[in-house]
Amino acid sequence: MKKQLLGIALTAVFAISMIGVASAHLDWQGIDSDSVIAKNKSTTILTIDATDVVPQKTKDLVGFAWLYVETSNNSAIAITQHQVNPDGAAPKNVVRDSTQNPDGWHPHNVNLGPGTSNSSLCVTDIVDAPNAGISIDEDIVSVNIRNSILTGELSTASAAFDIIVDADCPITNGTEVTEAGPLRLGIVVHALDP
Repeated sequence: MKKQLLGIALTAVFAISMIGVASAHLDWQGIDSDSVIAKNKSTTILTIDATDVVPQKTKDLVGFAWLYVETSNNSAIAITQHQVNPDGAAPKNVVRDSTQNPDGWHPHNVNLGPGTSNSSLCVTDIVDAPNAGISIDEDIVSVNIRNSILTGELSTASAAFDIIVDADCPITNGTEVTEAGPLRLGIVVHALDP
């Protein structure tokens, strides 16, 4: 029951977080459309058609997410890029949390909680950093992911967001093993579809 309420609450919080958001932080952080399509019995393809060309590499701390339905073990499957230190200081990246592509787009199953005055939502857990096939072709983001990585059924909702360090969020489980950790991470949602 608690998990079901959390899932419903997260969808509502995502929707509420969009109220008052004038525009995306970056031109490509809008969502024209999205989809979740079963490729075969073992693989699913997640796509987002962004509002502009999505960079292969960026120094911004950003991501896209597809929300799970409320019965999942996790809140969302996200692809993120966080090539620089959260505070912009050297060394280049002390938050390396992926062996597949630590300085580029890579996936995470994450859990999200209520936000703060700074964040739409807090990132409570970075559950994993699985391998997936991520393709960016102009404004089309495509993730070819094994179903065994997905922890539940995906909803029809996706989001584009910034990642921020938010002192008002709880410590994000999974960041204590990074050089910069433990961190208190939040996200600022810029687009939600639908």
